[in-house]
Amino acid sequence: ARICNQVLLLDHGQTDYYGNDVGKAIDLYYSRFTHNERTIVFDDGTIQLMEVSFINAKSLDSKIAQLKWGDDFQITCKFKLKNQLNDLEFLIIIMDKEQRSIAMFERNKENMVLGGDTTKLIEFRLFHEKMQLSKGLYSINIVVRKSKSKTMLYRINGALNFQMVHDEEIWEPFLLESKFCKF
Repeated sequence: ARICNQVLLLDHGQTDYYGNDVGKAIDLYYSRFTHNERTIVFDDGTIQLMEVSFINAKSLDSKIAQLKWGDDFQITCKFKLKNQLNDLEFLIIIMDKEQRSIAMFERNKENMVLGGDTTKLIEFRLFHEKMQLSKGLYSINIVVRKSKSKTMLYRINGALNFQMVHDEEIWEPFLLESKFCKF
């Protein structure tokens, strides 16, 4: 992607794309992998993920959520506790398409408020202002653990998938907003 000026994309021996728009070709290639399956890596039976979704993302042909560079990143999470627990921490990790860890949001600093003893629900919204990931496909992994002992209770990979879109071809993991000033 960093050195090509023409691309030939094949699908079962048939030309899917040929041209010099490298960014478009890479987006077409990655769009084939938009639905990584959710994988529960660890589950001790204490907590269950009920729902995770974007609040402000658009959708590309109902396949994958899209965020434009600079948009606010907002997701909601809903968990059901099978046993009453306090002092939980939630780790929300962003992975790139090659399953490399790109970033992790700060852990929750306050104890998550439960919906009541009978419902045992935990619901929260994660908000990050002006997401500056470069264009590409990403997934969200979620880890739930006890905050004091760090004992893992639950981990799911690919809980949510999304695509960052940008008008320019940018291949570094982050495109940081900046200002250039003359002296």
